[in-house]
Amino acid sequence: MYREDGTRCAFLLSLLTGKACEWASAVWDADPLIHSSFSYFAGMIREVFQYPAGGKDVSLQLMELRQGFDLVADYAIKFRTLAAQSGWNKAALWVVFRGGLNPALQTEQACCEEATSLTQFVATAICLDNLLHQHQAVAHPPVSARPHVHCDIHMGGP
Repeated sequence: MYREDGTRCAFLLSLLTGKACEWASAVWDADPLIHSSFSYFAGMIREVFQYPAGGKDVSLQLMELRQGFDLVADYAIKFRTLAAQSGWNKAALWVVFRGGLNPALQTEQACCEEATSLTQFVATAICLDNLLHQHQAVAHPPVSARPHVHCDIHMGGP
């Protein structure tokens, strides 16, 4: 599409927003290689913006991630997003995912047939969590869902 590096650099600059745009605009005139070498410009962007938001390394975020009060499905999405960026192997990811589950769900998982893959383990955890939430909803319906009983009791008097 764009054969010349200068054109490619200008196009890339036009796509940047926020802090990346501010940075690139500031260095555009200060460094002639920025607008004449696409590989240099792309490398500089990576160098400046390679650090994650919040300053935490992806590996550290994975180690600290916990299900908390989230549904397992939501926890799994956060986990898979970080896992895709981590470069970790499946065995390590499996251990970290399991460790981030709520203790009650870990206990339920221990009673299930052993999964043969991380994908199967995550799917089983989601299924168990959904069943537990359904059970809780049936066992303890919200006050508004309980039938209204009208009591017409008259206290004392003639």
